[in-house]
Amino acid sequence: MYYAERQGTEVTFLEETAQWILDEFDLVLYLSPYKGENQGIIVQASVESYDVLVLGDVNHTADKWLVREFGLPDGELIVAGHHGAKSSTGEVLLDAFTPETALISVGYNNYGHPTQEVLDRFARRGIAVRRTDREGNLEIRIGEHGEEGNS
Repeated sequence: MYYAERQGTEVTFLEETAQWILDEFDLVLYLSPYKGENQGIIVQASVESYDVLVLGDVNHTADKWLVREFGLPDGELIVAGHHGAKSSTGEVLLDAFTPETALISVGYNNYGHPTQEVLDRFARRGIAVRRTDREGNLEIRIGEHGEEGNS
């Protein structure tokens, strides 16, 4: 038994893409069908007309699968895949989701994350970039009408 279950929390194992609607909050979990570095869960969360996409550690192959199989709404916020690795958050995905802001969760590392390639992809599209290695913890607040407030 898992700790969460012992505390009375329902545990669900994801075997395919799933969607939940919780009050005004719509949550879709996409389970990448690939193995290795393409395996993972991609999260799309929507509140009113504000759409967020969290890529986890998947790369371009899963990005393309997501766009091909499900399509995406025009987005407001994307959390860059794999800490801004060059193999993540690809052109096809950015052209489909069209976010206004990108968050990169990254700290000191020996891999060069976020890579200049990813930063250039964002810059070419006019996507504002927020980074935890420079700004610390990031909090996104979505107001009554979907506007974004950052602190």
